[in-house]
Amino acid sequence: MIFASLGTMDMAFIRMAKAIDEWAATTQEEVIVQTGYTHFNYRHAKAFDFCTKDEMQQYIKSADILILQGGWGAISEAMEQKKRIVVIPRHDKTEHIHDQFQLIRKLDKLGCVIGVFDEKDLPIIAVNNIETVVHNREQLEALKRAVVPSPIKVWLKIDTGMHRLGVSLDEVDYFYQELKKLPQIQPHLGFVSHFSRADELDSDYTQVQLDRFLQATKDKGGERTIAASGGILFWPEAHLDCIRPGIIMYGISPTDTVGAEFGLTPVMNLTSSLLAVREHKKGEPVGYGGIWTSPKNTKIGVVAIGYGDGYPRDVPEGTPVYLNGRIVPIVGRVSMDMLTVDLGADSQDKVGDEVILWGKELPIETVAKYSGILSYELITKLTPRVITEYVD
Repeated sequence: MIFASLGTMDMAFIRMAKAIDEWAATTQEEVIVQTGYTHFNYRHAKAFDFCTKDEMQQYIKSADILILQGGWGAISEAMEQKKRIVVIPRHDKTEHIHDQFQLIRKLDKLGCVIGVFDEKDLPIIAVNNIETVVHNREQLEALKRAVVPSPIKVWLKIDTGMHRLGVSLDEVDYFYQELKKLPQIQPHLGFVSHFSRADELDSDYTQVQLDRFLQATKDKGGERTIAASGGILFWPEAHLDCIRPGIIMYGISPTDTVGAEFGLTPVMNLTSSLLAVREHKKGEPVGYGGIWTSPKNTKIGVVAIGYGDGYPRDVPEGTPVYLNGRIVPIVGRVSMDMLTVDLGADSQDKVGDEVILWGKELPIETVAKYSGILSYELITKLTPRVITEYVD
C-alpha cells in the first residue's frame, strides 16, 4: 500500500493531488491519500480529509511507501518505523515552508530520503519528473516490467575506465537498443560517464576515457555528459552537452589548489567560538596523551568543536584556524567536543570570539593540504551536530 499525506496546513496542494491520482490509475498497489485542505475529486485513489494521530500511525505502519509533506510529525513517525519516504515540501515562500526545506536538507544529508534502488520507486520517479540513471541489467529488467503514469527520462551510464558503475563498452549498443524499445522511457536517451583522474593533469587517462565515451555514443542521438568538477576546470573539450558541477558549486577546488585561483568563491564557512582562554606555562602538555608540550609561556584557546562534529581527530599539530584576523595553530589532540589552539602570550582573544575552521578567510584547500585530508572528506564528514544556517 502507498500512503500519501498532503499535510494539515490550510493550503491546497492540487498539483500533488492530481499527480498521485494519475499514478493510482496505473498501479495495482492500493493508494490512500490524506488530503487535508486540498479539495480534489479523486477518481482512482482512496481519499479522506483528516484522521486522528492513532489512525495516522496505523496508516504509516501499514504502508510500503510514504509520500509526505515536509512536516516533522509524519516524517519522524515514518523514520521510527524505518519506512521508505518520498518527501515533497511545498514551494510557497512562507516561514513555515522555509522550515520544511531546512528539514529536507537535513534528512537528505542524513541519507533518510530514498534513492532509486527498487522498481517500486519507478512510478514515484515518473510522478515527480525525476531523471534516473541505468547502469546494470537489473535496472533494465525493472524498467521493462514497470507500470508508470508517464515516460521517465533515463541516462545510460557507461563505464569508460572508472570501473565502478556503468555498462561495459561492449554492452552499450545492446542497452541502447533495449532502452529505445521501451514505452516506459522518454525517447531522448541520455549518456553519462565519470572521469577517474580528471584532476591529474600529467595523466593521459582522462583523454582515453573521453575518447572511449565519444566512440561509444557516436551516431546515437541524446545528450552526453562526462565532466564533473575536475573535467569542467581542466578538460574543456569534455564539456559536451551538459556538465555536472559538484564540489566547485561550493566554491571549493577538486585539487589542493585554492579555489580562488580558478575564480571560485567559497560559500561555506565552518565556524565555532572560544569556549575558554587559559594561561599556559612552558613545559606543560595539553589534551589527551600529552602529545604537545608548550615550548614557552602562552595562552591556550579552547574551541567548541571536535571529532563528534566531524572535525578530523588526527589533524597534525599546526593545522590552521582563523581567529580575530590571524591564523593560529591547533595544538594537542582534537577531542570529541573541543580542540585547543595556541593563541600566543600577548593575545587579547576573549571567550565567545568567533573561530573559523575553514571558509573565505581560511580556504578549506589550505586545511586539506596541511592535514592530508581531501576537501571532499572534510565537508562530507560533518555530523548532524553541526547547526546549518543558510544565508541568501
